[in-house]
Amino acid sequence: MKQSNYDAIIKCIQHGAPAMADELITDLNQTVQLSNERIVEMQQAREAEAAAKSAEAAEKAKKGDK
Repeated sequence: MKQSNYDAIIKCIQHGAPAMADELITDLNQTVQLSNERIVEMQQAREAEAAAKSAEAAEKAKKGDK
């Protein structure tokens, strides 16, 4: 999500539902934070998988040299 889209959503919430704005914005922020955490977790998992494959390939190459 672009920052400009996030800002527009916040303004719509604030002006369209002022009585519920704080609660809705809090929920939106929690959802965005959770999404960002999941994205980081997925990236770390991919990096770990790539490192494991690289180590495996290096081990195979080392065994092939013997």
